[in-house]
Amino acid sequence: MNQKGASGVELPETLMKSFFQPLFEKIEAKVAELLQDAVGTGSPVNFIFMVGGFSESPYLKANIKGKFEQEGLTILVPKRPQVSVIRGACMFGLNPRSITSRISKKTYGINTLTTFDL
Repeated sequence: MNQKGASGVELPETLMKSFFQPLFEKIEAKVAELLQDAVGTGSPVNFIFMVGGFSESPYLKANIKGKFEQEGLTILVPKRPQVSVIRGACMFGLNPRSITSRISKKTYGINTLTTFDL
């Protein structure tokens, strides 16, 4: 499948993948590291939520699901994953108490006051 831009330039699929492959490999390595850390602390991981702009990539979704999805671990991607980050930031900005637990400044809170609806 070739990717055709507005200017009519076609790029082979392998070339397009090569642009993003190093970044996707880093994402996969980070997910593996976080899962390993969770296992080390005895915290079970049952779900991985893919949110943000790259979560719309069918290539990244397939790689993450292929590498990490297994019995007891489900990969979930909301209908509009790019909006999830913005919505969460807005909810937190309007009501900082909506996030009751934070692990570190580079992760997202858990235990929200509103129910997550897929």
